[in-house]
Amino acid sequence: MSTTPVSITGDALSFFLAEHKGLRDEIIKRSEIQHQLLSITLVAFAALVSVGLKEWPTALLAYPLLAFFLSAVWSAADFQIQMIGTYILEQIECPVVGNLGWEHFIRSPKGKKFAEPVGWRAISGVRGIFLGTEILTVASYVLNGLNKGWPPMGDIGFLVLDLIAIVATYIFLWRSTPRARSTQGAARPREQGSSSGS
Repeated sequence: MSTTPVSITGDALSFFLAEHKGLRDEIIKRSEIQHQLLSITLVAFAALVSVGLKEWPTALLAYPLLAFFLSAVWSAADFQIQMIGTYILEQIECPVVGNLGWEHFIRSPKGKKFAEPVGWRAISGVRGIFLGTEILTVASYVLNGLNKGWPPMGDIGFLVLDLIAIVATYIFLWRSTPRARSTQGAARPREQGSSSGS
């Protein structure tokens, strides 16, 4: 199937336009959720570090687990944004406008030139916030504990959980790649599928 638009008019065109707007709004909503999650992460980090370094060192060990769950939600929102973008590309832009539209542009060679560097910077910042703060809290706990003697036995279990959480966070965030890269060639399966069916 070529990416030449088909003639769509009337109610069908209104449906496509309404769906496109609704999906774009959903992308914005999920992006806002991602920003809120980053803000929550930084506030939680600051709160637990201030309590952990002054009064209760074990509070530091709660942070990596919290950051892991927040990163999982962030990553899920990222995948949903990618899915919506791919749907817009394949089900709306291809039939309605052919090779035009934002999703086509960011996957084109010219668009990738701009989208990939921005995407990699953004995901590097997100990884730095989640992973960097997790590692920093565990390192702060260990260094603080070395000054006071080895941590209590109960805290060693938390340390092990924290290390698992850090690795799991790394895995979640490593799979989140910039949209233009992760869905490159997304239109190809549709074209191959339709050509094999004819």
